[in-house]
Amino acid sequence: MSATQANETLPSLAQLSPELLHRIASLGTCSSALNLRLVCRAFHRICDSRILYQEIIHNGNGLSVPDPSSSSSPRWVYSDLVLSLHQPAHVWARYALADEKARELSRRRVHAVSPTGLVGVSRREQVLPRRLESWMPQLCALHYPEVELDTTVPAMVTSLLAPVQALSFSPEEMALSFVFASYLLTSSVDPYVRRHMLDFARNALNEGAGGKVSRSEIEGTSWNRLREKMFGVQQTNSNRESGLARLVVGFMAIDIRFGTYKNIYLWNKSIIPISPPALDQIPFAELMANIPLPFEPAAERFNVCHLEKMASKAFLEAGEWVGYYCSSSEAAWSYLDPPMRGIFFQVEDEYQGGLVRLRAGGFDAVGSFTLTGTLHPGTGDVTMIKQYLGAHMWMWRGSLTPFGIAGSWGGHNAWFWLWKADWCQ
Repeated sequence: MSATQANETLPSLAQLSPELLHRIASLGTCSSALNLRLVCRAFHRICDSRILYQEIIHNGNGLSVPDPSSSSSPRWVYSDLVLSLHQPAHVWARYALADEKARELSRRRVHAVSPTGLVGVSRREQVLPRRLESWMPQLCALHYPEVELDTTVPAMVTSLLAPVQALSFSPEEMALSFVFASYLLTSSVDPYVRRHMLDFARNALNEGAGGKVSRSEIEGTSWNRLREKMFGVQQTNSNRESGLARLVVGFMAIDIRFGTYKNIYLWNKSIIPISPPALDQIPFAELMANIPLPFEPAAERFNVCHLEKMASKAFLEAGEWVGYYCSSSEAAWSYLDPPMRGIFFQVEDEYQGGLVRLRAGGFDAVGSFTLTGTLHPGTGDVTMIKQYLGAHMWMWRGSLTPFGIAGSWGGHNAWFWLWKADWCQ
């Protein structure tokens, strides 16, 4: 029998039953299914199914096999809010493709971190995946359990240096800053690895700045120098305020986790610190209305989709806000004062320019204080004065982000971050 005759006796892929083809496609990657969909009408019908992409995600996208009984393979809980049974196949396909890219990223394992790079990860892998900002923010917002960003953080920080120096964030760069802050809030990431990852990112920032930092500064405190590079410029516009506010959240989360107990212990041994919220404690899916689909050209819409809910009177006035303020020092971490507590906002009607007036009271280790200022519901810009009763006052300037209200006070290298108290319970 010739080779041609032998091939003719073998069934082709198109001759298999639809059920078997569906099963084969469900065990592969989303990319494979999307390519198979273009072959012919029969394959298109099979691969144009919500159930198929649901099974592709469940089966690990051909890259890993999740074990439902294992705690290391958590269920993607928040996907139920977006990937409902009523969503069409193309919505499921977009999230399945994002799932595939996230799993590919998670296969880059970091074995150790050194001041000059990531051990066990090639230089080619230490770059931002193409169009990361078009799919990773959505996964972070929906508490996707497979996100691994260790290998991309150095390149991510380097990418964010340009908008900081240019005094403006593009929509894509602002979405990237959301991913960066999300990474630093991820409680499952080893804090030691996370700290040294940022040490490496500091070196990348220094190189990107054209060597403007002296050798003595390079050998000095990495966190302090990194903060100076990122926040030592006068703020000038809403995009930059919002982008920087997200970065402030990430850096303050690290400072709080590493430096809180030491700094507060020096103040008063009886003061109980407040832990910052972990990423999975902030209900992004409830706060961010109509999150754009992955791979849509909608970074600008993603960056403001939280404002409809979070800039509302009902949200701002509901419950207690807590937080920290800090100032830069020559120590390894920012100097953190004890937490601010008992902050309950009152929102007044809009006045000129569409701004909303904010008022609140609270207390910290210095004493009782009031907060008075304005919020722009369309951009999230926040300006407030913190006035201690019968004492000094400070100007706060920041942005309402999906992580709370964050920004700078007094001058550069002095930051604040407020969040809902029930996010860290």
